[in-house]
Amino acid sequence: MKLTKQSRRMFLQGVGTSLPIPFLASMLPRTVWAQTAEIPRRFISILSNYDIGRNGAWFPRMSSHSMNNLPPPSQVHVVGGSHHNIYHQALRDFVPTNSSNLSMVAGTALSPFVESINILRGLDFIFRYGHDNSQVLGGLPSSSDTRGKLKLIPTIDHFLNNHKSFNPKGLPINFWGPAGHIESWSYAATADTATKAASSYYISGIYNALFSNGTFPEAGESAKPHPKMDVLSRVLEDYKRVRNSRNISSDDKLVLDNAVDKWSDVQKGLLQSTTASCKHKSLVKMGNVASANESAAVGKVVADMITAAILCDTGRVFTIGTGPIGGLFDGENFEHGTTSHQPFSLVNGKYQWQRMAERQNGVIRHILAPLVQNLSSVIDPSNGKSFLYNSLIMNSYENGQVHGYLSHPVMLIGNAGGKINSGQYIDYGDKSKPANGADEFTSTLGSENFSNNYQGVLYNRLLVTILQAMGLSAADYEDNSLESQVYGRSDLGAMNVNLSNLGGYGYVTRGDLSIVGNYTIDQSLKKGLPKYRLSTFKDPLPLLLRN
Repeated sequence: MKLTKQSRRMFLQGVGTSLPIPFLASMLPRTVWAQTAEIPRRFISILSNYDIGRNGAWFPRMSSHSMNNLPPPSQVHVVGGSHHNIYHQALRDFVPTNSSNLSMVAGTALSPFVESINILRGLDFIFRYGHDNSQVLGGLPSSSDTRGKLKLIPTIDHFLNNHKSFNPKGLPINFWGPAGHIESWSYAATADTATKAASSYYISGIYNALFSNGTFPEAGESAKPHPKMDVLSRVLEDYKRVRNSRNISSDDKLVLDNAVDKWSDVQKGLLQSTTASCKHKSLVKMGNVASANESAAVGKVVADMITAAILCDTGRVFTIGTGPIGGLFDGENFEHGTTSHQPFSLVNGKYQWQRMAERQNGVIRHILAPLVQNLSSVIDPSNGKSFLYNSLIMNSYENGQVHGYLSHPVMLIGNAGGKINSGQYIDYGDKSKPANGADEFTSTLGSENFSNNYQGVLYNRLLVTILQAMGLSAADYEDNSLESQVYGRSDLGAMNVNLSNLGGYGYVTRGDLSIVGNYTIDQSLKKGLPKYRLSTFKDPLPLLLRN
């Protein structure tokens, strides 16, 4: 009798106890191949529609490093082919103790977790677009004024949540925060009628959407069995069917009886255990998401809400919109036109960009650090790793200083179930191509504005990396027809003549190149696109993905 797929899986993986497959001489045993269970993954983005301040404030540095001259990491990774070398270094080199500063923006709150963190430098957008809609998550919404004839595409949070392999239960996507933030970051948060969404500004509304107004059962309330319990039950049924077969000998029946007794003992133990425990009714339901950046108490509530949703498996994708600490802070009132657009004006002895870094640190201290602490301390029964290991958290802000578009900083936390290497500071800038001047394409090294930036790699490669880390393949997300605007051209630089196939996720440029006379598109065409080898658009970022 042939064993079922579930039986094979349980035979070879076990359920916390070593129980070998009994050898049955009378049944001509066949080779049983191992099958790897899919690990549930979660994607969490914590973003803002204010600019990043000075990008150098996001990157780690030694005490001897000047902010105007941030060197690259010390190790060189040779990619090969036509790709430039990549610089990288262990984050722990910059954070010798758990109380050391990771960066001006990150501060010390995440230092105990640097082995789970990646800080990325040298990710470039093609052109400047202040307060862009959804650029950081990769969509192209109808509100893009240069879209022209280009097709609307979803951001990766929508794409992941709508993909059955990532979200087989069809759980709703979660948008939390002020409408302006969410609509800026996640394409069609309100317009995509095909997407079920749990969206709210107030924490009480989030709670009600996630947990059915408190009627969603917690672990133990309904004698919820261990997640492997139903699989084990099918294994026991298989054993019984095999035992009742007319082709089995009496000796083999005895072997099976002994095996069934052992499996039954395991089954009883699992009936008494729960997962890492779906508990939500004790959650505090105060405040709104926008105040979490300013209030440690509210930030902890947001972190606890995400954690509870993950443990109760009521959501796989969370898009959190929250800005830097606003209002009066250290003697300066937040106002975007001055705080962001006048980075080198002084207020009480500090530059505005320094104050912006301190304001942004509120998100790290109040929301991100408690969330990382929560997820790192709870074990996921699917593989015995922490929920942080099985998740991927992305933290970033809108385009760079004064809406610049080169060297956009991104922090990734977690390992996506083992798909992502971590503990690294990676600089994707090409050290043969400095780009530090006022328009970010000139060659003034040491500029106080841009901390020794270099032309890097196209930002959308990060999106490709995230999608693949979440278990998707190129065939799941690529749409080669999207890039028809750049195919067959001879005016996009010597590296990009007569292109016919790009792949990747999203557009290489967010404006229709058939639109004539628009400054943004003209800049993109004449300055941006020719500087990049567009054939690499589809490639994941080096050093991040595990094979």
